[in-house]
Amino acid sequence: MRLILYFILALVLFSACRKKQKQASTEGSYTGPLLSADSIEILYSDSALVVIRLQAAKQFEYESGNREFPEGIFVEFFEKDGTISSTLEADKGYFFREQDRYTAVGNVVIDSKKEDNQLYTDTLHWSPPTEKVYTKAKVLIVQGPDTLRGQGLEAAQDFSTYEIMKPEGNLGLGNEDLNPATTDSITQRGPEAPALPNE
Repeated sequence: MRLILYFILALVLFSACRKKQKQASTEGSYTGPLLSADSIEILYSDSALVVIRLQAAKQFEYESGNREFPEGIFVEFFEKDGTISSTLEADKGYFFREQDRYTAVGNVVIDSKKEDNQLYTDTLHWSPPTEKVYTKAKVLIVQGPDTLRGQGLEAAQDFSTYEIMKPEGNLGLGNEDLNPATTDSITQRGPEAPALPNE
């Protein structure tokens, strides 16, 4: 009987010890960035020609390979002759390695030099492999004297073609009467930053 009691007591102590070790390792694990860099530049090339240049004041890199650009991003898309076809800028940026996708958050603007139109939204995803940008958020597009609004968008990364998923019509406002940065249709603060998995 005494042997059984010792055995039960040993099991209880072993279980409590394992629980404390597990709790300590969970509490002590670091989830922040492994690397931090300032004034970074990322180039994408095709046939030895630079087609995309991403610039950011600061970059954090995590164990998973995901990256965060907490002080904003500025992206330039180039034509084959080296001219800039469009630019993208945002308050913050994120790169998700597993999906090979960038997400721009807060005051996102695409300026198409080629088509002379601008897109304003608060969240935009960009996939380099498919050369597409897309969002489910509200969008506002200024094209010449016309202003288009809607919910959700899919477009070429240089914004030469686009489709608004749920258009809200053509308001036909002149650019001189419109300040897209303050329009009620676009949330300027942006959503909460997406989670960056660290595993």
